Amino acid sequence: LMPEGVADIPESPAAEIVYKCRYLLSVGYDYTECGGGMLAELNDSELEYLVSENKKSPLKLLAVNSMFPGHWRLADKNAYRGEYLSRGVKIFGAMEKLGAKYAVFGSGSARTVHEENGESCDALLEFIIKLADEAEKHGITLLIEPLRKTETNIFVTVPESGEAVRKIAHPAIRLLIDSFHMAEEKSDISCVRDYMDLVDHCHISESPKRTVPGSSDSADLEYNKAFARELIKAGYDGCVSVESHFSDFKADSAAALNYLRGIFK
Repeated sequence: LMPEGVADIPESPAAEIVYKCRYLLSVGYDYTECGGGMLAELNDSELEYLVSENKKSPLKLLAVNSMFPGHWRLADKNAYRGEYLSRGVKIFGAMEKLGAKYAVFGSGSARTVHEENGESCDALLEFIIKLADEAEKHGITLLIEPLRKTETNIFVTVPESGEAVRKIAHPAIRLLIDSFHMAEEKSDISCVRDYMDLVDHCHISESPKRTVPGSSDSADLEYNKAFARELIKAGYDGCVSVESHFSDFKADSAAALNYLRGIFK
């Protein structure tokens, strides 16, 4: 579940989350996922409303993504990163109250390392570890998401990201794999099995337009079918979110669910 416009914040984030989560659950999805920016923008009364609605009828929010604005410089040790950490803590606090488990560290532009501006991989890793320390306090796991190189220059492929997770060896840092980014990077599906011991969550959509799984504008409809088969062979028993654009939220999300039920059968 992504807010329309990818990172746009709707006028009422809390109402948008409730409406869309309830719809997704009504058509048969097992759980929901929303943008971290939506939670970061909630004021106290909006969060209270969201928590009360979740108590009335669980929204089954499992994960959040898109945590940081693109203009932030997470790899710049000279930037005021206290603000960055505070945003993460606010999101984690909201997630804990709503029962969500996974915070997806995508945010490609924000994490990009511009060495000519004094940014460094070491500074980014330092920030990620501090962020994971805070996540752990709230019972949240931080998931590093490999993103295509048109969005970032670090943690691009599954092997690169997986090896980083192994090296960091933090109990609250795990791996997410996304079939869209893998397809964009022309990754061999077989790399999934080499890092399955690190994977807690997955995303899926069609390349090249990030449309819902099974869309006719896919560059290769066989890729996600192979992705599903590889997850099954590797014994993956976690969740898979549709992270995509929608032309018609209701129709597209229902069609995507039917398609996923087919390829994961």
